[in-house]
Amino acid sequence: MGRIDQQVKIRGQRIELGEIEQALDALAGISSSVVLLNEDILIANVIATEKSNPVTDQAGTWKEILKEMLPAHMIPHQFNFVKEFPTTLSGKIDRKAFLQLLPNKSTKRGFTEPSTKSEKIIANIWQECLSIDKIDVYSDFFELGGHSVVGVQVMARIEKETQNRLPLVALLKHPTIKNLASYMDRESIVWDSLVPLKPEGTKTPLYVIHGANHNVLMFNALAHKLDKDQPVYGLQSRGLNGVTEPHDSIDQMAADYISEIVASNPDGPYALGGFSYGGIVAYEMARQLLAQGKEVTILAQFDTYVYPSYYYTNPLMKKLLMNLFQIGKVVFKF
Repeated sequence: MGRIDQQVKIRGQRIELGEIEQALDALAGISSSVVLLNEDILIANVIATEKSNPVTDQAGTWKEILKEMLPAHMIPHQFNFVKEFPTTLSGKIDRKAFLQLLPNKSTKRGFTEPSTKSEKIIANIWQECLSIDKIDVYSDFFELGGHSVVGVQVMARIEKETQNRLPLVALLKHPTIKNLASYMDRESIVWDSLVPLKPEGTKTPLYVIHGANHNVLMFNALAHKLDKDQPVYGLQSRGLNGVTEPHDSIDQMAADYISEIVASNPDGPYALGGFSYGGIVAYEMARQLLAQGKEVTILAQFDTYVYPSYYYTNPLMKKLLMNLFQIGKVVFKF
């Protein structure tokens, strides 16, 4: 019979179609909307407020606005402009009738096939990692349901098949097959530690330091959940390209990250945050900045160990302590 609350599941994530419709109906130019899920593709059926046919670039404008209102996986991939919605005999919207009128996602008009060798390689990898049959070269990785875990898989596959190691944050700057392939074909690829996740805004920029996974793609969702006027930058570890030497110590890492931050923002003030291990690095960065006479407005630590010496402990000792802790949980059931 289907769900009563219009909740659906797309690539492992449960979403409420009514929430998307509410956001759409609040946009200028939309009178009413009905959102459907068809083969993992979110389709927004829209009745425009204008009497004349809406221009095609309106959909692009609406998508940009929706990025500030909804998570990437809840933004419709396709917009259909209709004059009226089909209804049942009782007057309710007939969603099943809508689905029967929709074309298959792999045969929809305007689909752009990959043309270059790099585009074909990336397209095949995305299709397997995202479990989608065909992907338009202009489709957005994150709108298709991609996230940091899938991103790691994608980049590992690209490196394996092309022997070309790309920074994980390349997916943020080049989220389509077309753009990522063009980036991959460049002669030189830069691996900066400072990565702009959301550079727009007038508030004090927030600098978030990586955890033990060393990359900052996981902070993309956090950046876009914050106020639209809040700039967010991530700091990723050196050595991810397999060429540059990684840092030898936390204080060296902190000093290096500070040099990149101050180069782009010499006067401050500075707001710092760190995830797990990155919380300790952020603490050391705050200490060094204060010693230089700089202003630090925020020091935020997410899931960071209270006992800092944990990060200096021998890895074998850490593993032993963790095993003892797990045994203790079983024996004492705490």
